[in-house]
Amino acid sequence: MQENRSFDSYFGQLHVEGQKGVEAEPTTGNPNPLNPAGPPIKPFHKTNYCETADLNHSWQGTHLEWDNGLMDGFTAQNDINSDNSDSADPTGSRTMGYYDQSDLPFYYALANTFGVGDRYFASVLGPTFPNRFYLYAGTSFGHIANDIPGPSGFEDLLLGGSLRRGVQRLPAARRPRRHHRPVLRRRQGRDPSSGRLR
Repeated sequence: MQENRSFDSYFGQLHVEGQKGVEAEPTTGNPNPLNPAGPPIKPFHKTNYCETADLNHSWQGTHLEWDNGLMDGFTAQNDINSDNSDSADPTGSRTMGYYDQSDLPFYYALANTFGVGDRYFASVLGPTFPNRFYLYAGTSFGHIANDIPGPSGFEDLLLGGSLRRGVQRLPAARRPRRHHRPVLRRRQGRDPSSGRLR
């Protein structure tokens, strides 16, 4: 799971680099929120490696960026008037930037050697924790924000809860011995047929 970067931001130029079977991404751009009647903000090669402001990936922001499949709300959700404003980027153009093989040679070498999920999308149009819940559990449990659920009671059944209550585990030297005569695994596979497994 890679956070806060889109596939296009890192790998949108794979088709240019000769990766077979990768479709070129649309280059129509997003409207300029400060000049909607003007030319759109098109994808461009980024030259900075550090963002000054995070891109909007809240539940509401990502749904407005998606815009029922039109995919034209990225600049508007990151412009100077948005919650994710950056005075150095009043139009939100940073959302349209990409890196290429000259910037990410290791990533592109991996992408050109192994399979790439170029049509894989986040499980939740939303922030980090709901997507992590999906990664680990196959569901977000209905969460749409980075609100971490409170204690469930199960942690008290684990070692950490026991230690907090003063319960100690037996040191290894005081545990009962399980095996007086261990059998090597390779013998275990051979010996059952001969009837000599002990």
